[in-house]
Amino acid sequence: MRLTSNSLAVWLCVGLFACAALPLCLSNYDQGRAFSDQIHYHYPTIVHFADGGGIADYPSATTPGYHLLLAAVARWVSASEPVLKLANSLITMAFVGLLAWLIAQQIGEALLSVVLVLPLLTSIYVFPAGVWLLPDNLAWLSVLCMLYLALRFSDRLQWYLLAAITLVAAVLVRQSNLWLCLLVFAVVPKRPAGIAAAALATVPAIVVLAYFVEVWHGLTPPTFVEKHTGLNLAAVPFFFTVLAFYSLFYFPLVVQRVRATRVLYLWLGALAGFSSALVAPTDWNPEEGRTSGLWNLARLLPAVQHRSPGIAAMAGLGGAAAVIWLSMVRPRTRTIVAAAAVGFAAAQGVSHFVYERYYSGLVFMLILVCLADALATKPGPVPRWGLAGPGVFALINLGVLSAGLL
Repeated sequence: MRLTSNSLAVWLCVGLFACAALPLCLSNYDQGRAFSDQIHYHYPTIVHFADGGGIADYPSATTPGYHLLLAAVARWVSASEPVLKLANSLITMAFVGLLAWLIAQQIGEALLSVVLVLPLLTSIYVFPAGVWLLPDNLAWLSVLCMLYLALRFSDRLQWYLLAAITLVAAVLVRQSNLWLCLLVFAVVPKRPAGIAAAALATVPAIVVLAYFVEVWHGLTPPTFVEKHTGLNLAAVPFFFTVLAFYSLFYFPLVVQRVRATRVLYLWLGALAGFSSALVAPTDWNPEEGRTSGLWNLARLLPAVQHRSPGIAAMAGLGGAAAVIWLSMVRPRTRTIVAAAAVGFAAAQGVSHFVYERYYSGLVFMLILVCLADALATKPGPVPRWGLAGPGVFALINLGVLSAGLL
């Protein structure tokens, strides 16, 4: 049977991941930051629930959906680490498979879709979560499912029910995913019945989070309240910084559309991004959660009043990049992407830690959604030299990933 471009893209992406990840799972290879998080936080939490522990407190800062799922595997299949890792790897396969399918469905080219997904697939913030026991990719999968629903909005009861279920699943995996409720309001018809339906669809997720807040007396299990919570305005400029860096590798594929963006809008976007980096401290500060990844840019030049020139410059470029991406997509996609960026940045602003791994997955998804939409609405030959952008990005990520696994 001949595979469609959608199916071929899915199988290629899932196959590439499986070829690299499954040997690590089966050999129980344990090295790197992801393994450290597994052994200190997530594996003990899985064991906690497998042994019948309650939700009042446990060794993870996130809501327990992922850990309860793996605890069920531990109870009903096997509690051995390799088996749990294999079960965990299926989540990442679903994540990259759905993303590849969504892109291929729009652009109709399997190999191009795979090339676009490769930087995410080789990212140190995505791949290790498919090998070691981390909830990250299940959280990103729930975000992708909600993005998919938003992009295919239908004013029917079935859509609202699916949205409600997806929102509950997202919040059960990561409490900050409550921001996804904003996507429902962004796409529904702006009339009383539509707004009421959107509100009803978000109620179950809000109730779920409210229940955990009541049990924990805070936004995280008691063990992590002081460590993880706190206002952090550096989330906005860092979001722009990550967006700027990642966008540089994808813009060559749509270079003509980039050139067509109005200069005034570019300057306004750049000004917004740059200004956001002046509001909050953006210097390198591990104690304040500003460390590793692209925060290394903050070490290139001396900070001025705890403001990093490197982060400010990249945030400005990120603001301009946001304008470029939003200008080349359809109105509904523009609304969804803008709402996702605003909601996500606001949610991250109440977390003490501003780590790139908390931002990477969403930035990748938003860029790929915009890119696929742009290529679908104005079909035409993609410059083959432009493929070098994501190709180089994948190689860079592969180098960082290899170093991080040793």
